[in-house]
Amino acid sequence: MKRIGLFLLAVLTIAGASGMLGCSSDDGDVANYQGTLNGSWQGSGMSGIFTVTIDAAGVVTGTYSGSDSGSITGAVDNQGSFSASATGHAGVAQWTGTCQSSGGHVSSGNGTWTAPGRSGTWRAP
Repeated sequence: MKRIGLFLLAVLTIAGASGMLGCSSDDGDVANYQGTLNGSWQGSGMSGIFTVTIDAAGVVTGTYSGSDSGSITGAVDNQGSFSASATGHAGVAQWTGTCQSSGGHVSSGNGTWTAPGRSGTWRAP
């Protein structure tokens, strides 16, 4: 029993030291992208503004308004890759892009959105 306990302690120590437990504080930590982005979107004769909040786990929630309005849900990964669905009156658009962080919080982002027969860009700030 003592050997199993020592083995588990060694595995957890190695995993924690290598960042395998998700407690890494390096630049690849998804928590570095938490915060709020306020920006604009445009394309296919449409335009507007959006606000999204990214939590410490990389979960994205927010809203957009303008030529269409609705909700945005998705995720940001530990490299700042943004992927979300914007659901509104005109249907569902897929938003993809990249976020940048500064000082442990999201500072900006940009990318594209696509929907059947439409496409455009988004940018914050």
